[in-house]
Amino acid sequence: MYDFIKQTLLENKGFISLVSDLPKGAVSATGVAHGAVPFLLRAMREASGRDLFFICDTDHAAQAAFDVYPYPDKVLLSAPVVEFHTLDMMSADMAVRRAAAIGRIASGDFTAFLSTEALCYKLRPKGSLTKKTFSVGDSLTVGSFFSELVQMGYVRADMVESPAQMAGRGQIAEVWPADAAFPVRIVFAYDEIETIRFFDPDSQRSFGSQDSLTVGTATDLPLTAPERERLSRLLEKKGLSRQATELLETGVFPNLSGVSSLIENACTIDTYSDAPLYVFHDAAHLLKEYNERDDRRNKLLAAAIDEGSAIGCENDCFTPLSQLIDKVGSWSVDLPSLGTHKKFRTEVNFETRSSESMAPDMAHLAAALSTRTEQGWQTYIYAGGHSTAIEKALAENGISPALCDREPLQGSGVGITNAALKSGVEFSAEKRLFLADRDVVRVRRAAHKRKKTPKKDSFLADLSPGDVVVHEIHGKGRFLGLTTMDAGGVTAEYMVIEYRGGDKLYIKTDQIERIDKYIGPGDSDDMQLSKLGGKEWEAAKVRARSSIKK
Repeated sequence: MYDFIKQTLLENKGFISLVSDLPKGAVSATGVAHGAVPFLLRAMREASGRDLFFICDTDHAAQAAFDVYPYPDKVLLSAPVVEFHTLDMMSADMAVRRAAAIGRIASGDFTAFLSTEALCYKLRPKGSLTKKTFSVGDSLTVGSFFSELVQMGYVRADMVESPAQMAGRGQIAEVWPADAAFPVRIVFAYDEIETIRFFDPDSQRSFGSQDSLTVGTATDLPLTAPERERLSRLLEKKGLSRQATELLETGVFPNLSGVSSLIENACTIDTYSDAPLYVFHDAAHLLKEYNERDDRRNKLLAAAIDEGSAIGCENDCFTPLSQLIDKVGSWSVDLPSLGTHKKFRTEVNFETRSSESMAPDMAHLAAALSTRTEQGWQTYIYAGGHSTAIEKALAENGISPALCDREPLQGSGVGITNAALKSGVEFSAEKRLFLADRDVVRVRRAAHKRKKTPKKDSFLADLSPGDVVVHEIHGKGRFLGLTTMDAGGVTAEYMVIEYRGGDKLYIKTDQIERIDKYIGPGDSDDMQLSKLGGKEWEAAKVRARSSIKK
């Protein structure tokens, strides 16, 4: 059903001009409604045969665009967290996700959604994020196995609890591959791999014997042994002996992402594709916002250098956005909002617009649809699972929409599909209207507008220090009590939740919608708490959902 919108774009005069002009230089595509963007990206990919980078202002904007893109070639690359203090670092989970996304991009055939920072961040050259395969019968010692994993960004732990961790005892090695659902236990015998099996991190029971294991890189910035030694010496000169030692022993140190500019032949992610197509979501706005953030980063870095807490190269990890925009020639498109960047001189107009609520009720909507049908329009309603209710309401007003889950309308008329659409779009020249369910009527059902009843007072009244609570993201922790803290001049009340290892999480009491009291089996005094920042809680939820499906 989504291909109906894409096909309409392929017939659009603006798109035809765009495809013709792209090989000649940068193009500004105006009149592209928000709801048409996902399908424009797909149409451009198919017409050009190229990989595509869709560049947004922030990670949040990239995530939103990624979410509404309905095709399987999509990949989301978040920006790394670059701090200006060597005690801060990007979470291991984010590093794993970035490594997986970069590996996917390196494989080609993708539509990538990313922020300007993710585009400008300097990486190792393509091919450095390698995968290694270990097979039963391979001649290899436990020590050599761990040494290879360190090179790939894996971190030693007492116990494997989340992806990118490894642990061992005697002739047994355990590792949780970055892209695997379960960790793996490998048994060695006489310097040879004897068995390879998955195991459950909760019960520790092994299952599923394997002939081989392929392990992917666990970090977006793996360092070679010479690079670790060179960087360690630099840290020593800066008086950061503890970080230098940690780097040599584990292959990482806090704020490792802040030293990517020191990597030999560092490059940006777009070089991972031989001939990509760049689509900027309002290049002039992107450049303005990026430069402002860059100025703020430079000021923060200068202050951190004065404090002696920064190395000094942290902001060199980003190539200037203006430099990247200047280097792209043909095969680049801007979707401008108010202003147009000087780079994109050729303009094509798609003449589409966002669909809006057409009527205050079904009677008026039916009349409007009948008028459009008489004028030769095709209207498609993307009901998003509400097709039965919408069909019934339209039928009561004299409209019988055709089911169009597989085939488009033949001639003018009204069609309906169970597919969901975030935003509707109107193609005036082609006389086609695509409506999202929220476009059908202006007044939504009260249930859609009703806000959740605040649970603060009743929830806290039922909670005592020592009770186990469950955070939607971080998992099981122990409620220690309430405290009042001042942050940025604002005094607020916070819940204090302790996790395994003594790590504490502070949450404002007016932002506790994601927390519930634990009601599962087990004594709260002996409860196994989750590890803050770990992956085991998410893995447990995945296993639970899988069990329910079975």
